[in-house]
Amino acid sequence: MSEHFTHLHLHSEYSLLDGAISIEKLIQFGVANKCKALAITDHGNIFGAVKFFQQAKKAGIKPILGIEAYFTEDITVKNASNKYYHLIIIVENRIGYKNLCKLIEASYTDGFYFKPRIDYQLLKRYSEGLIVTSACLGGHIPTLLMQDQWEEAEKRVDWFLEVFGPDRFYLEVQPEDQAEQKILNKKIFELSQRKHVKVVAAGDCHYVTEQDRESHEVMLAIQTHHKISDPDRFTFGDCRVHMRTADEMLDIFHEHPEAIWNSGVIADRCTFTFETDKLFFPSFPLPEGISSETYFTTLCVRGLDELFQTDRIPLEQKPIYFQRLELEMQLIIKMGFIGYFLVVSDFIQWAKKQAIPVGPGRGSAAGSLVAWALQITDIDPIRYNLLFERFLNPERISMPDIDIDFCIEGRDRVIQYVRERYGHDHVCQIITFGTMMAKGVIKDVARTLGFPFEDSNALTDLIPEQLKITLKEAVEQEPRLAKLIESNNNIAKLFDLASRLEGLTRHASKHAAGLVITPQPVSDMLPVYVPPKSTDLVTQYAMTELESLGFLKMDFLGLKNLTLIDRAVAFIKQSHQTHIKLSHLPLDDTKTFELICRGETSGVFQLESSGLKDVLRKLVPDKFEDIIAVNALYRPGPLGSGMVDDYIERRHGRQKIVYLFPELEEILKETYGVIVYQEQVMKIASTIAGFSLGESDILRRAMGKKKADVMAEQKSIFVARARERNFDQKKAGELFDLMAYFAGYGFNKSHSAAYALIAYQTAYLKAHYPAEFMACLITLEAGDADKMSFYLSEAKDIGLSILPPHINTSEIQFSVVNNAILFGLQGIKNVGHAALDQILAERTKGPFQSLLDFCLRVDLRTANKRVIESLIYAGAFDTLAGNRAQKYEALSKMMDIAAEYKKERETGQLGLFNATHTNGTPADPSHFQFSDIQEWQQSIKLEKEKEVMGLYISGQPLDSYKQYLKALPISMLVQG
Repeated sequence: MSEHFTHLHLHSEYSLLDGAISIEKLIQFGVANKCKALAITDHGNIFGAVKFFQQAKKAGIKPILGIEAYFTEDITVKNASNKYYHLIIIVENRIGYKNLCKLIEASYTDGFYFKPRIDYQLLKRYSEGLIVTSACLGGHIPTLLMQDQWEEAEKRVDWFLEVFGPDRFYLEVQPEDQAEQKILNKKIFELSQRKHVKVVAAGDCHYVTEQDRESHEVMLAIQTHHKISDPDRFTFGDCRVHMRTADEMLDIFHEHPEAIWNSGVIADRCTFTFETDKLFFPSFPLPEGISSETYFTTLCVRGLDELFQTDRIPLEQKPIYFQRLELEMQLIIKMGFIGYFLVVSDFIQWAKKQAIPVGPGRGSAAGSLVAWALQITDIDPIRYNLLFERFLNPERISMPDIDIDFCIEGRDRVIQYVRERYGHDHVCQIITFGTMMAKGVIKDVARTLGFPFEDSNALTDLIPEQLKITLKEAVEQEPRLAKLIESNNNIAKLFDLASRLEGLTRHASKHAAGLVITPQPVSDMLPVYVPPKSTDLVTQYAMTELESLGFLKMDFLGLKNLTLIDRAVAFIKQSHQTHIKLSHLPLDDTKTFELICRGETSGVFQLESSGLKDVLRKLVPDKFEDIIAVNALYRPGPLGSGMVDDYIERRHGRQKIVYLFPELEEILKETYGVIVYQEQVMKIASTIAGFSLGESDILRRAMGKKKADVMAEQKSIFVARARERNFDQKKAGELFDLMAYFAGYGFNKSHSAAYALIAYQTAYLKAHYPAEFMACLITLEAGDADKMSFYLSEAKDIGLSILPPHINTSEIQFSVVNNAILFGLQGIKNVGHAALDQILAERTKGPFQSLLDFCLRVDLRTANKRVIESLIYAGAFDTLAGNRAQKYEALSKMMDIAAEYKKERETGQLGLFNATHTNGTPADPSHFQFSDIQEWQQSIKLEKEKEVMGLYISGQPLDSYKQYLKALPISMLVQG
């Protein structure tokens, strides 16, 4: 091997808020400087490993994986006296990778004490396949040398040589930016001579160029919550930790060139690479003597038969469906994805057997007939022209991606089932990363530079509300920002520093829904991590990286609307003795479409926004396919392009529908000639240019990415193949351009159809059972005062009466009485569930006779004064003796009576109704005499109601003026 230099001590952005080297910039440096190899050695983690390997290999650079570990004498000692040190650990081969994963797991599960630590014992146990260096000034051996503890340092060297041997242990030297480093380097070279240990030169890189030093210092201040002007803040001081070239390193270590070339020797030893040609699905338990292929096909055929038997599919279409099923099964078998489908089908069918609501589908999986037959989805892909190839492309094999919606109350039970089914150590949640995006990075940097909070907010308010907008784009789009940068040096500096940090990873946390299921224990196959303020293990690789490595990962999502549907169906059954079977709802119900056309869709899944209600009123949908289309069209791109207006105009015959070729009518007639769906782009390519559906999916992807060179090549192929099929060449070119234009806005029809089904189900329930539906909806949103108030107002708007809360008849949740909504006690502010549970438990013994009876019977530590006052404000005690003003005034006295009585009862001094309290008040609650106080004015009553319930219940503020308003002529009201 030729001599070359490799950076072996380098902190990428995944050394969170410590390293400022993005993977992209690292690779750019490597390409520019013709590096044969590069390494990342982040603090205690390998978060960036997969991304780094992918990009390095693509650039022709050999990737080397390692970490800078936190190393201590004994991880069982967790106190300040047991100091930790740094140690560079590099992966040599596959065994080394597995051992590094084991070390990382132990550092978080056993060794964590402020940092994830390992010790000598662990390192010895998992030493095979690893190469180590003594690291920086913070290493154990360097620390001993700086303390002139030569004998102890030599003992540590002997330990490393015994465990790793002379070819896998190196002493590390670094550029002499600090006086301490100069001293250390001299001692390292001396120790090397004494112990015959090789030396390697490294840079301890934290940023790419010298010009990034200041922004890195700002990053450190962000990490430690200091201002850059704080004299005692954490800083790298004089240390320059940018990425130096090989020539620069040779110049620094010109007396020891072998230290430079040793980095290349280490890099050449490293052979580890990720396996990307294997699938790591969990082992699905099969019936004895049956192969996975046989079991899979049997379940698919049985499932499709059941769909025919339950009248989900017309019997005369059996040949069409079984032909499609056979095609899909064979493709899935060929791709090696049987295990994936069996695992997903198993836990979904378990959920359904436990009556846990599951969504009808999400994403492109709804295009699979196999998925429907296995109950993974619940929508007919053939009826709605959904394509399997949009889900799994046989000509561009990639992992299936099935994400599942569960009821928010049952999701955790499904996850627990999966853990128990495959083993808790085989199931792990997945990491997710937060990055320093435009607004966030401006706030962070402004805070460290000492900008006033108001100024920082004013600047971020000028950044346009655009998803994933960059600072460069923000300045281009907002002239005021550009002007401020030009005219104010402080703001110019702020934006310069922020732009250097923009996009870097800021923090790691647990993905809300992602799970990975592995065939072996997770820690044997993947590195794990424990996020801050958590005890849960998560994988160190994000979802896309896990997928690229062949692991089964998926989202277990909680969808509140499924909970709403489930509660509403149960409530309707209880109230009307009517069992609604969602899978058999008529999809052409007149009452449902009338509600949708009126735009009365508050609470209807995905059809709630005011803009969408307006579109529905203009469109006047009359079939399920219209809802699918609206779901796909109501997005910024189609709205801005005029697609929605064209769709509406054509729907009503006010705009002519023109097809470039007659063959397009069959594909586009359901959307009135507008290309709405990605599947339509695929079908057009297949019909006009003879593309297979697999090729069509590749074309669709290319169109979505809009790469000019790729598009030009694809257009040439499309036009040529269309010409071969006797289509006009010029028109074919026009059609391609049209497809390319719409492909940028085209939506996944499979996802839109599945979500349209949930929209329809919620609309159906609201149209036919408005009181029950709205009561369940308001209950579900009772934790959000604004939403609860909004839906209560909506209920009034559709003609439903809202009955005030009643201490003896109201439930915790909102309920229905004679087709009116009875206010639920949980909707009253300051009244928590602990108090409500106690109140309702006491109420089962008999209704409350008075406010004093209430105070005597409930636990006043839980249902405290604030709780009872809120119940009074809401009118919950209105049917009991006394007006609200009297109850409010007497409450303290009643609570004192109740407390005294309970104390006396505990000591056995008297019974409830056979004595008089020492203050002269009868213990019988029915005899309590209120003071002669007038009721609050109506305006005060209403104000208190609004305060605790979010709206007026007993009247309206203008009610007292009704007689005067009636007396006014209409002309005066109009003028006013």
